[in-house]
Amino acid sequence: MPAPLTAGFDALTVEQRSAGDYTESELAEFRGLMTDLLAACTASSARYAPDGEWSPAGTPEELDEAADLIADLSRTLNKTRRAIRKINAEARNRTSGPTALTQENPSSPQGQLHALWGPSQEPV
Repeated sequence: MPAPLTAGFDALTVEQRSAGDYTESELAEFRGLMTDLLAACTASSARYAPDGEWSPAGTPEELDEAADLIADLSRTLNKTRRAIRKINAEARNRTSGPTALTQENPSSPQGQLHALWGPSQEPV
C-alpha cells in the first residue's frame, strides 16, 4: 500500500505570516487588489445577472457569453493571486531572508557580513 499523500507534510509546513510582517504600503496594495477584485465581480454580476440570475442575451450566444465571463473573471483572479503572492514573497524575504536571519544571529558568518556591510550594502 503506498504512503498517503500527506506523509512527511510536517517537514514541508509553510511558515505563516502575521499582520506585523507587512508594511503599510503592502497592506494598502492588498486592500486595493481585493477592492478591484470585488468591483470586477460586482460589474460582472450587474451585467450578466442583474436580477440575481444568469441573463444571457440569447440561447445561441449564451455559451460564448459564459466563456467570456469565465475568462474575464479568471484573468482578474489570476492577476490578483500573482500580486498577492508577490506581496507575500516580499514580506517573507524581508522577515525570513538572509538580512532578517543575520540580524538575529550576529555571530554567524552572514551576521558578520551584515555587521560589516550593513543591511542595504550586503554583496549579492
